[in-house]
Amino acid sequence: MKILFATPHYSEHCTNTYAYSLYNTKWPVGSQVQLVSCMGCGTGKALDNFAKAAIEGAYDFLCVACDDAGWKPDDVCKLIDDDKDVVSGFSRERFHPFRFKVFTEIDRENVMFSFQGSIGTGLQRVYSVAGELQVYKVPIFKTMQYPYFQGILRPNGEPTTDDFSFGCRAYDAGVEIWVDWDVPLRHIAAGMETDKNGLRAQ
Repeated sequence: MKILFATPHYSEHCTNTYAYSLYNTKWPVGSQVQLVSCMGCGTGKALDNFAKAAIEGAYDFLCVACDDAGWKPDDVCKLIDDDKDVVSGFSRERFHPFRFKVFTEIDRENVMFSFQGSIGTGLQRVYSVAGELQVYKVPIFKTMQYPYFQGILRPNGEPTTDDFSFGCRAYDAGVEIWVDWDVPLRHIAAGMETDKNGLRAQ
C-alpha cells in the first residue's frame, strides 16, 4: 500500500498539535508513506498538484491534513479502513452555522451548499466536507474532470472554494464523499488550544 500524505501549506497556524499528531500516526502495516507539502499557491491548486502526483506515483491513497489540525494515532487507519472513495474526519470545534463544514445538499444555481444541522454517528454520505483530515482513493481522480479542486466560478466571476468545486465534480463522476463522525479532529485555528502533551482525547 502506497500513501501520499499531503499538507497544502504551512502557515502561522501550524501547531505542535499537528506535529505531534503526524509524529504519532500509526500507518497501515507494510505501507509506504511519502510526506509532501506545497507553498506559494492556493489550497485548490495545491490539492490538484497532490492529486496529479498521487496518480503519477501510482499511490493507493492520498491523505490530506491541514497544518492546524490534530488527530489521534489510529485515525488515518480508521479512515482507510472505512473503504470509501473519499472520507473525512470532522472538526467538532468548527461545527456551527458560521463555519459551514458538512454539506448535504447542493444548489448549483446559487453556488452554495446546505449545512448539516446536527452531529451524527458512524458514516454519512454528503456532497462535500471541508475536513481537517481526509483520505482519497487515488483511482477516483482518473474518473473526474481536471482540475479537481479549482476552476468553478460564481455568477459574479469569483472562484468558489475548493470543497465546492470538488464536490460538484465528484458528484458528476459518481464519486461518493463520506464523513466519519467517529473520527473527531482538533482545529487549532478555530480558537482551540493544545497542551504540551499534544492532542487531547474528546
